[in-house]
Amino acid sequence: MRKSTKIRNELYKKWLTTRNIYYHKQYKIYRNKIVSINKALRTLYYDSVLKDSTKTNKMWDNVNLIINKKRPSSNIDNLKVKDKNIQQPSSISNAINRYFCNVPTELASKLRKADRHFSTYMRRKKSTFRFAQVNEIEVYLLLESIDTKKSFGYCKRFDDFRQCFVFKQYVMQP
Repeated sequence: MRKSTKIRNELYKKWLTTRNIYYHKQYKIYRNKIVSINKALRTLYYDSVLKDSTKTNKMWDNVNLIINKKRPSSNIDNLKVKDKNIQQPSSISNAINRYFCNVPTELASKLRKADRHFSTYMRRKKSTFRFAQVNEIEVYLLLESIDTKKSFGYCKRFDDFRQCFVFKQYVMQP
């Protein structure tokens, strides 16, 4: 491949200096052959690399190597804030935290002030909420009527719920 690349480059230089169509055609033919051979060799190489990857992690490492994906670096050695260089890790961390904590207030300060109070945008609907007194039997019957197929979490079935600490502590005792 190195010899072929060298010949291709020489043909290109001859064409540049002479501007002869013959050298240009020879260069293009040689270039296209090198490209097709290079593609075939690359395919063979990557096939062999991926076939040798017996473990999943090794395979993904090879895929990332093939696509030239580098692992992201999360280390920040130097940070410039307001024309001041920060190099200590704790100071860098504090500067980043200050920046991201101040984003909402800075964005809010850029908004224009409203002409009206926020409550004017709300619908004025008066409603009341009252608790009714219930007894243990009503709670027990209500809980028993719940569709357990739609339940999730710690106490999926009512039998489990009866044994549950919450039920014993708060539901069964007033």
